[in-house]
Amino acid sequence: MRLPASFFFRSSASGSSRRSPETDEVRPFLRAADIFAFTSHIEASSRTILEAEAFGLPIVTTSCCGVHEQVRAEVNGLLCEMSDARSLDRHIAILPDDDHRRIWMGRNSRKVFDYLQTYEEMLERYERLVFGAWMRGPLEN
Repeated sequence: MRLPASFFFRSSASGSSRRSPETDEVRPFLRAADIFAFTSHIEASSRTILEAEAFGLPIVTTSCCGVHEQVRAEVNGLLCEMSDARSLDRHIAILPDDDHRRIWMGRNSRKVFDYLQTYEEMLERYERLVFGAWMRGPLEN
């Protein structure tokens, strides 16, 4: 089930922010975005990060759980410590003013997205790994 999302917008001219109403249709927002901020503390693997990567957006996120597999620090995004709002704010503020870095990370996001495995590919990889370990038998001490 897809949960509705809402988006925040910040005007560079006025510095003001506003929140969109919740919506199931996220594509127009992702097309219009310059960066994608993800602030979860509990995600094992985020579908929303995958969607942002598919749209070629640089990611600013907390360093929780499985996010490290989706976002490569300083490659396609910036990672900050969980529960550190100041760090998150600093990281979000970096990319809008650095066109070269923002565009480079956005292109890398699309490459990371293309590289990541599908769920079926991940299961197949784990199956091969477990089967290979079983075939080798117990490790010698």
